[in-house]
Amino acid sequence: HDCPWTRESHSCRGAGSCEPRSRGAPEARGKCVKGTCMRLSEKTHVYDVANRPWLLPFIADHASQGRDRLFLRSIIRKAGAGDPTKRPSFAELVDAIDEFMRRPTNVEESPKE
Repeated sequence: HDCPWTRESHSCRGAGSCEPRSRGAPEARGKCVKGTCMRLSEKTHVYDVANRPWLLPFIADHASQGRDRLFLRSIIRKAGAGDPTKRPSFAELVDAIDEFMRRPTNVEESPKE
């Protein structure tokens, strides 16, 4: 069963249709599961946020602290899950970021004398 794919700039199906390191969500590329086309949803765009190099990957690459970078990479992994049911919603993504921001940060140790 052949499922339709979205625009090339969204699905990243054609060579050179997206920026290097970009990937389209499986459902945007026309993935079928048990003969049924995967539906586009809000979670398709959550995948995009995690897989467009100028969005979350850019922020993670430029994070000044290791703990921030690790947290952002964990969010990218969750948001980039191949199965849309395993991806967070945008609200869940924002809630996770808010919760992370409320955590106390580790105080850097002063230089040893």
